Amino acid sequence: MESIHFTDAEKSAFRAAYAPAGTTDDQWTLFLNECQRRALVPGKDCIFQLRNSKEFNKDLNKDVWVKKMIVITTIAGLRLIADRSGKYEGHGPFIFYYGDENNELRESKIPLGKIPHAVSVEGYRKDWRVPMFWTARYAAYVQTMGETKSPTTMWKTRGEEQLAKCAEAGMLRAIAPEECAGLLINEELGNDGVVDKESAGESTTAAPAFIPQPTVAPAVNQQPASIVSTLQSDTIDTTNDSRFPRFPSVPMPPSNNERTAADIRAAMCADGLNAAKFTSEDVRKAEDMSCAPLPDVEPPPDFVTVTPVQNADVLISRPELDKFLARAAKIVRDKLPKGGLKDAEASGGVKNYLLKSSGKSGFRFIGSTVFETLLAALEAGTPEDAAAIVKAAK
Repeated sequence: MESIHFTDAEKSAFRAAYAPAGTTDDQWTLFLNECQRRALVPGKDCIFQLRNSKEFNKDLNKDVWVKKMIVITTIAGLRLIADRSGKYEGHGPFIFYYGDENNELRESKIPLGKIPHAVSVEGYRKDWRVPMFWTARYAAYVQTMGETKSPTTMWKTRGEEQLAKCAEAGMLRAIAPEECAGLLINEELGNDGVVDKESAGESTTAAPAFIPQPTVAPAVNQQPASIVSTLQSDTIDTTNDSRFPRFPSVPMPPSNNERTAADIRAAMCADGLNAAKFTSEDVRKAEDMSCAPLPDVEPPPDFVTVTPVQNADVLISRPELDKFLARAAKIVRDKLPKGGLKDAEASGGVKNYLLKSSGKSGFRFIGSTVFETLLAALEAGTPEDAAAIVKAAK
């Protein structure tokens, strides 16, 4: 097998398309070197992932969360690598083992549509006298979700086929250890980490804006404690906080009759709610548009770099923020319940994920590109993937 070489333009394109947010240059270089050495195409045969993992920190004398790089491939990719080794001669039929009422195992060469105890397969190598017999147990590989630890949708509906891929992957690594070493398929990964699928390229450049009003969710499939009401109350009072720059007051229209409730609220928020400058009519118009500050947000984990809050001329625009919050609400309402998260756990989890992942203390300080990449990470995968990402941000 001959290695391949990527041009600088190809490397740049691969990183823009497949590198998660927070990927270091060293991690990405190591990944590309692995792809070139094994003659694998990033995104097709080989996938870069960051997974949260606890590691003992000697300076802090405690376990801390860190992001570890892991290289993922598909079962087709492992077959390709094993075949290129020149040693692999195929495999025998899969054997499915099922337990009966007497706790005795029954063998079958076809899936019976129920949970198996294990799946085994024989692999053949040219220079071995006997075949490699590899077995994968269901309890060792099944992927679960939520507090009930129930199998994910894929493992619930296709558990036998998922387990067969795990058995074949283990057999292929045994047949061609040097060529396949260090490569796992997604079905072999347990619940001890969460795959991050954000795109790279954080940027925070947008126009000034303030948090919009709560929107009314559709009557169908509506969840209590919607993320819309949770997220859109995220206005932070920075009047006396030295960590934030002082924003200039928003000019008021000359005529009181021409002022909208949003105009009055924006001016009041920007001016620190100095009620002396506003009439009772102003207050009446804005009484449902509270600028009350949120409680202090828990600091982000150690692996997140907190950047200074941008000046007022680089805040996200209000129309953009409306759209982002509407997308977040749809994820909470329609996607996360299918992944095992519901109600307050889903809405609070998404809020915590957005703030911690961006390193910001309020949604109006998150740039549009960062917002897009964080939401895209939840929208791109399965409901189980999205729920896992949200739970990892706790």
